[in-house]
Amino acid sequence: MSTTPAKIVRFYNPGAPDVLKMEDIEVGPPKAGEVQVEHKAIGLNYIEVYWRTGVYPQPLPCCPGSEALALCGLWEKA
Repeated sequence: MSTTPAKIVRFYNPGAPDVLKMEDIEVGPPKAGEVQVEHKAIGLNYIEVYWRTGVYPQPLPCCPGSEALALCGLWEKA
């Protein structure tokens, strides 16, 4: 099965909002026990502002948007 083009927002260093970068990525098919979803909307919580500013350091690169409205696409049995 082929990959699917997608967009991702992430940051590589803490800082102001301009550290957020939208990038193109390729998403492969789900592996055993995984589900592929299509996000229709994401929500940012204030904790993610703390992540971005470095108040609560996170492993980098970091991808904010831990809440989402999504449609289930493909899945593979475990």
